[in-house]
Order: sequence, then C-alpha cells, then structure tokens
Amino acid sequence: MKQKKPLFNTKRSTRLQRFALWAMLCLFGSVTAHAEDFNVLVIQFADGTAQSYVLETRPKVTFDTEKLYVKSTNVDDAYEYRSVKKFVFETHDISGIQTIRENECRLAFLGGEATVGGLATGSTATLCDTAGRNVLKAKADAAGSVTFNLQGLPAGAYIIALSNGKSFKILKH
Repeated sequence: MKQKKPLFNTKRSTRLQRFALWAMLCLFGSVTAHAEDFNVLVIQFADGTAQSYVLETRPKVTFDTEKLYVKSTNVDDAYEYRSVKKFVFETHDISGIQTIRENECRLAFLGGEATVGGLATGSTATLCDTAGRNVLKAKADAAGSVTFNLQGLPAGAYIIALSNGKSFKILKH
C-alpha cells in the first residue's frame, strides 16, 4: 500500500504559520497602539464598596502588613490593608469607562482634569492644598460626578475630600 504524502510540507507549513502569526500580531498590535484603551485599577473592599482609578499611567500597587498603596504619576493613595478584599486591573475602551458600578467611587485623572464619579447627587467635593486650604469646591451633578480642572493651578500635591469621608491625594506636575 502506497503511503500518502502530507498535504503540507511540515517544515514549510511551520514557517508559514509563524509568519502568519507574526503578521497578525503586527496588524493587531498597530491597531491596539491607536486604540483609546486605559488600565482601570479597581479595589474592592470588605464592606462591599469599591474604589477605581482611571489614569494616564498605570498605577503601581504595593502593600505591607498595614496598608495597600496606589502610586502613579498623578496619584499617591493608601488604604488600610485589612479593609481590602481584592484589587484587579481591567482594560477598558475609553467609551466603556463611563460605567460606574453601584457602591463604586471612581477617580479619573486625564488631561489635567480630575473627575470623581459615583457620588450622591448634590454631595460636595473640595480640592485642598497640602496646607489644608480650600482651593476649589463643587457639588456633584445629577450624574453623581464632580470635575476639577487643575490646569491653572501650580504644580504640587492636592487632596480631593468628599463629603462621604473618602479622599484622594493627587499630584499635579
């Protein structure tokens, strides 16, 4: 009985497969480089609430026995480690970032504006300098968000204090 030849030369086929894979990665890599994707850090707490960050640079998360630290070019925050249930990084298209889950508070710091979402309508947010002086104050709109434009402010550290007791330390360069 005559043995059948393989349909593809396996050496050649493997090279073609590698080339095809490389070509697809180049194609999709270039598409991804132009997409408006952002890394979103979501911290879930034991009490059922969540805190998320949408930042221009991916934050670094570190922790010790006492605290979980979130640090990036524009944020420097810390949370009691015992109150943190878990944290995850999610990738969202810019159009999907707007969705804020129930019991979530989100800080987005993009293009010189700091926006806090997930607030109760009418609740207050205050932007303070490190000396504790009020720089700006605003009430949450009907969508539950407050935006502070920091472009005219001097470089330095600022605190966004919310009427619900939460706060964020942001850094303007």
